Formats: sequence, structure tokens, C-alpha cells
Amino acid sequence: MPGVSVKITNVRCEAKCVYCYENALRDAPDQTAERPLKLDAVLAQMEKEWRMSGSGNPPYLHGGEALTAGHKVVETVMKKAYELAGCTNIQTYGYLIDDKYIEIFKKYKASVGISIDGPWP
Repeated sequence: MPGVSVKITNVRCEAKCVYCYENALRDAPDQTAERPLKLDAVLAQMEKEWRMSGSGNPPYLHGGEALTAGHKVVETVMKKAYELAGCTNIQTYGYLIDDKYIEIFKKYKASVGISIDGPWP
């Protein structure tokens, strides 16, 4: 059973890959307005859903592009995931990874998936 997917940026992503399954969500009218991130509410919901899942798999940051939320937000979410499961995961296109993100990933034992397949050819 997979872990809890945490989408802290709604579906915002700078890559805009044409093959992305979230394009339909990005094009939806309610996605055009910026919504404020209520981080405390996200963390509480993440913990609730993680406990209800019973999988033990760590929560993971995913789609849009989680790293656009910034170092502080990403670290806060990863810290909570680490407290719950002892590690965490993230799926990213990788362009925004810098030394600070690498430090955060190491600190919270993050498994980092990089989406590099891109459109054909």
C-alpha cells in the first residue's frame, strides 16, 4: 500500500510537460487562482491520513513540483514525515535541487525520484 501523497503546491509546475497526467487539473478553472498554503492544516491532515492508511510507508511530496514551495516549507513537511515514518520521499523534475535541498533530503532520509523521461523523442 503506497504512502500518503502530499501536494503542497496544488498542481503548480514550471515544466509543463505535455504528457503529464495532471495537465487536466492544471487547466481546471479552480486551479488558476492562488490559494494560500495552510501548512499546519496540511501537516495535521498528512498525519491523520498516514495513521489511517496503516501502511507504515512514509508520506511523500508529489506533483505539481513540490520544490517550488521553497526550502522552509519542504523541510517542514519532510520533518513531519520523518517524525511519522523515519524517512520520506519526493518526486521532482530536479531542476530546482540545490545544496540546501540536498542537505534537507539527507537530514530526513528522503528517497528522491527524478522525472526525466520527457516527451518523445
